[in-house]
Amino acid sequence: MERFPLVSAVMAAYNYGRFLPAAFDSALAQDYPADQLEIVIIDDGSTDDTPEVIEEYMRRYPGRIRAYRQANAGLTRTTNEGMRHARGEFLALLDPDDTWLPHKTRAQVELLLGRPEVALVYGDMMMTDADGNVTHESMLLHNGNGKLPPRGRMHAELMGGNQATTSSVMMRSSLRPYYDPIPEGKDLISQDWWIAARSAIAGEIDYLDEAVATYRIHGSNDFGGTTGARYVRSLKLQLKQARRMLTYIEPRHGLTVQDLVTLVQRLHSRVMVLMQTALSPFFEFVPVSDEDLAEAAKLLEAARANAKCKQEVLLTCHQLVKAYALNPYSDQAMDALQDYLPGALEIEKSRGHNRTPSFLAGARSFRTLAFAHELIEQPQLLRAYGRCFGNDHDATLVILAPEPELIDPLVRVVAESGLDGEDQADLVALSDLLDASSEAALAGAVHSVLSERVHHPRFPAPHVQSASVSALRGMAERHWRLP
Repeated sequence: MERFPLVSAVMAAYNYGRFLPAAFDSALAQDYPADQLEIVIIDDGSTDDTPEVIEEYMRRYPGRIRAYRQANAGLTRTTNEGMRHARGEFLALLDPDDTWLPHKTRAQVELLLGRPEVALVYGDMMMTDADGNVTHESMLLHNGNGKLPPRGRMHAELMGGNQATTSSVMMRSSLRPYYDPIPEGKDLISQDWWIAARSAIAGEIDYLDEAVATYRIHGSNDFGGTTGARYVRSLKLQLKQARRMLTYIEPRHGLTVQDLVTLVQRLHSRVMVLMQTALSPFFEFVPVSDEDLAEAAKLLEAARANAKCKQEVLLTCHQLVKAYALNPYSDQAMDALQDYLPGALEIEKSRGHNRTPSFLAGARSFRTLAFAHELIEQPQLLRAYGRCFGNDHDATLVILAPEPELIDPLVRVVAESGLDGEDQADLVALSDLLDASSEAALAGAVHSVLSERVHHPRFPAPHVQSASVSALRGMAERHWRLP
């Protein structure tokens, strides 16, 4: 590799002193420069020998482990605290009862460095018993249903379920505004599911077709094949998490109307499975708080107002789905969904899922977004883009220039960068101020963002800086190869 960015291994530990040495050893033994892998561990008020184990490892490996202790607050808050202290360009989670295989860090860093469009990478895991003996070589095969692991632009699929298990993932720190913090309290969602689904908003998810970690099965995490009340509680938690995931959707995240229909259907299916398993008329399937009821009512009212405007179809669908997820007992929300979604699907079908907004008519198939004010201040971005693309390439640089005073300086910078000739890269400037719907459409129409900033929250697409702009060409070539 040309460089070795800092990687933070984030650990949240509570009473796992007996397993912690193996987890520490596996992180410390990575095939990666020792000074570029930090271990950040939060002791969540353990009452066993976890503090002593941490202290011993800090003494033996000075400078490699940073440890913090807090009063017991639960896994989600502890993980959030660990991410708060993490300094790495890439973050990786390591459960204290799991281990990493030696090649994990290097392999995942290499993939993320070479492919800026990838937001998160995960891999398979070997399953072991409590003593560390391998029981299954592949957890995905053991737990799977024959489906291939998700990879690519997978936000819709990951909203419905997750295969990227905690200790197998690595993600970009620059995308933390999407997944950090993990919701706490009533919004409790599995940390790996949340991080994978939210990372998928801003980029692709990729998968290493090999085991990169081990997953230890022991008393407190053994749900395989369980039945009875324990299994019902597990199903109820899954339903709660799936419902809560739907309350975080936004139009700019790229979900289509068909995606939303599928996710609602999957939510219904989870309810039916739980009803068939619980076998009790007194079981509370979906708790709904007063806060949920109030928010659902507001969303339903907003959806009814937006439904009158054909330009707000996607926003209306999002509002209806969120209202239903917040209060699935509402006949009004269900009736509104049933009345509105069929027509919305027809409108989406007539437009096409990948319809280019009218203000981008004529733009080529691979579209990169840039910002006029930034190109004027940092023209190296333009020059770097021009070295990657010419007029014979199926690519367009879309420049957002909503302020009239930016146009003349932008034209001058384009000329000074040598990109004003007919044989140069295709450039399009958007000089009109975009409303919320148009901006969301733009966000869904671009494949990357060229910027020295690491994150533009309004445009959830892979970001590339001038220093790594050559990777943009690779992204475009992979896009051009798509059927």
